[in-house]
Amino acid sequence: MKIFVLSVVILLAFEVIIEAEAYGNYRSQSEYEYLLVESDKESYMIGDVINITGTVEKYHENESIQIILYSPTGRIASLLKTDVSPEKNFSIFIDTVNFEKIGVYNVKSNFGRYSEVTEISFTINPYEKSNPNQNIGDDTNAFTTRSESQELIPQWFHNISKWWSLSQISNSDFVEGIKYLIKHEIINFPKDVSLESKESPRDLAEIRKNVRWWSQGILSDTEFLKSIQYLLHVEAPEDPATLFLTPKSYRFGQPVTVTLVDPDLNLNSDLIDIYRVVDDPNSPFVDTVGSSSGGILLEIRIKDIRYQRCTINDVEHGGLASTGFVLIETGTSTGIFEGIFKVPTKICNKLGNELISSAGGSISLRYHDFRDSFGQPNIQQTQ
Repeated sequence: MKIFVLSVVILLAFEVIIEAEAYGNYRSQSEYEYLLVESDKESYMIGDVINITGTVEKYHENESIQIILYSPTGRIASLLKTDVSPEKNFSIFIDTVNFEKIGVYNVKSNFGRYSEVTEISFTINPYEKSNPNQNIGDDTNAFTTRSESQELIPQWFHNISKWWSLSQISNSDFVEGIKYLIKHEIINFPKDVSLESKESPRDLAEIRKNVRWWSQGILSDTEFLKSIQYLLHVEAPEDPATLFLTPKSYRFGQPVTVTLVDPDLNLNSDLIDIYRVVDDPNSPFVDTVGSSSGGILLEIRIKDIRYQRCTINDVEHGGLASTGFVLIETGTSTGIFEGIFKVPTKICNKLGNELISSAGGSISLRYHDFRDSFGQPNIQQTQ
């Protein structure tokens, strides 16, 4: 089965804005860096795992690849985030077991503020199991049948493991990828290694260290498999919430879409959850998106000032609540929430005693996560 590399289409998705009062985060087209994104095949069966890989022009510390997956109906099916290795590569797995639609899926990716949007697509076909031992690609060293090789783990998995050990692939993607490879006998546990071993380390930092050593050739395949056993029998450690703002540059009156991905916010799996803006002027959380417990969930900040109402000379000037902003889940149990507001011409300053222009600054999100990947309250802010 050949590996198909999809051609990359650079979308001019974000309109070039040329104004006298351009925003501080504007970048001209010529300043954008290239972003190459590929999938390992051009079509899949439901139940397959998709491997999206890519390369960036330059490595930027603390900047992530943001990936939006659209179903054949045009709705967002998933939002993903993965880090880039210092070698300028990235890889992420997408499990199709819960995909509900057959047809063409589009994937839009960008590298923070450094790249334009890049789009690829692939097709999901009805369920049909292929032969897991079939050779893949023209390179006979890529995958071979079990009778042709006694290799426990494919060589190509070393890089993926290294990226996970450096926190450049999400916990859930790494664990689900391993489970898939074991299920289809691409990773083969030897008879003398028990999946139920009690000797496997339970500390995530220690597991990462062992995985990194294996990727460097310090540990054997058997030692690697012993190290990861604990991950296979517990729920994958949670990944941090993901925040998106689109487009990346703005003008007065332009709609801006806020996207928040956090499965913890899905309170009822049978309903679409909705979070509304606090409109009580006496509340300390006025003009923020309120949490289910009555606290603060999300702030929208312009020039690093909360988009909040103020009264000047007995005249009230509206904040986020006046825009009708609502954070709505994209479907039942998706854990993906979206809301839209328009960029105001003026905002209240920090003291609330003067109106200032919103031009010349950036828009950011501040998310008050009640339970982060370590189970602790945390505040996360976009740049």
